[in-house]
Amino acid sequence: MIKYIVEGEEEEEEEEEEEEEEEEEEEEKKKKKKKKKKKKKKKKKKKKKKKKKKKKKKKKKRKKKKKKKKKRREIDRQTDRQTETERENQNINRLIGLWIDS
Repeated sequence: MIKYIVEGEEEEEEEEEEEEEEEEEEEEKKKKKKKKKKKKKKKKKKKKKKKKKKKKKKKKKRKKKKKKKKKRREIDRQTDRQTETERENQNINRLIGLWIDS
């Protein structure tokens, strides 16, 4: 009878040890999963940040290009005005010259 009690206790101890080991393994799995999830989240955040930065850079570049184009147009308008006034002046001078000759 004592043998049965001792054997039962040993079996119970073995079962408890197995359960503890299983629990530890589950905890480790959970930790690994959590760590992996955290890493994935961090990677995603980094990717998002990079994308945002790229977008901002592109926007800035576009703005700069637009500004440059606007400036160029303004310069073209000024040169057009100058050439127009020069033509008008030449026409006036030609008319004056014709008037003086006649």
